[in-house]
Amino acid sequence: MSGKRKNSSVIQDIHDPNYSYTRLVKKRLIEWKKSFEDQLGGIELNYAAIARTLEQQFGIYVSAALIGKMFVQDDDREVRLDVLTALAQLFNIPIWEICEHPSDPSSNVSVGSLIRWKNKGQRDRQPITNKFYEGDYYCYYFLPNHADDDIRPVDEMPIKEATMSIRIDSGRTRLTFRQTKSDKGFYGNSLEPYVLTGDLYRFEQSDIAYSFISNEDGRRFMALMFSYLEVATDIRYYMTMGMMTLSYNQTHVPLFQKMAVFRERQNLKDAAQAAVLRGILSLNSSPIILDSETCKKLIREDPVLENAFSPDKALLKDCMIFSEAAIRSSLFMISDKYDKTELLLKVRRSSLLPAHEIVSEEDFFARFIREYQIRQMQGSKEEHAPVNDTANENTYSL
Repeated sequence: MSGKRKNSSVIQDIHDPNYSYTRLVKKRLIEWKKSFEDQLGGIELNYAAIARTLEQQFGIYVSAALIGKMFVQDDDREVRLDVLTALAQLFNIPIWEICEHPSDPSSNVSVGSLIRWKNKGQRDRQPITNKFYEGDYYCYYFLPNHADDDIRPVDEMPIKEATMSIRIDSGRTRLTFRQTKSDKGFYGNSLEPYVLTGDLYRFEQSDIAYSFISNEDGRRFMALMFSYLEVATDIRYYMTMGMMTLSYNQTHVPLFQKMAVFRERQNLKDAAQAAVLRGILSLNSSPIILDSETCKKLIREDPVLENAFSPDKALLKDCMIFSEAAIRSSLFMISDKYDKTELLLKVRRSSLLPAHEIVSEEDFFARFIREYQIRQMQGSKEEHAPVNDTANENTYSL
């Protein structure tokens, strides 16, 4: 008995008052028996011979009539476990398929919640065992370069791509992060695309999932964090992750930024898809700072924004934006480093930018991305249909 079982009149809904586990097991035994006898050309099982073999080989005393009752659907007598396991050994019956309980797919019981932790520090940390997180994803993030004197529009920020896989095995969840393209070294040489791996956990009290991943020699590492949801019936089409990594340039300073995780691969050469990605990857902090020329440009492209950008809605109508590096270099006349730092901190405290960034999205945004991914998946299937031999596997439709 292998493969998926066919639908049957036997009730498999555990919440139905007429549900009977015994009848479900007997139904599966009857299906196995029929398949077994058909393979032998219609020869039937000999219950008397089976009863003698069970006594001689396993020390199990059972009548031939009781064995026969195991293959009667309307008999509610429970199946003896010792008899069933002995039959499974004799006939190589896939006992897991026979005995498996139907379960409520919406329950999503976490294995970690069934464990009594010895280490108090691990009490609230447990591996993610929700099967709907398992699978392959595509990740997109801005090139993590550090330049504190560089203020550029998001449209000019280069986007990096990687793949991510989540695998659940024996109560352990592993996350693997792979670069899709190699980086350039200091002398312009191509570096091997790196692979980072680590365990994926969740903090039960806060519903935050996290993973610390690194390569084999530990020279490159990354921390990922995202909001954990107990999804019950659908795959995750999109996730917003916080990403702590090191800058690619020579400074190698820690950087925290946003990473967009998709089920469907995005085409970075497609202007429309790249524009959506850049909007997603922008940190969703408040306030939003736009210069007057950018406001005019956006209004020309989308006149509906004219009302949103009206002067009465602006928090400030007159402000200046400086890079911290430029201010620091302008304080060269102050010789005392302590005084210079005090002055710089005073300027920081006066800045209007928030002291933290939010790496999350509202529910409506998640629904938008879900529909966006569904359209991409449908477009990808049509594009890769057998009738179209010239389809480019790296091209995806919006």
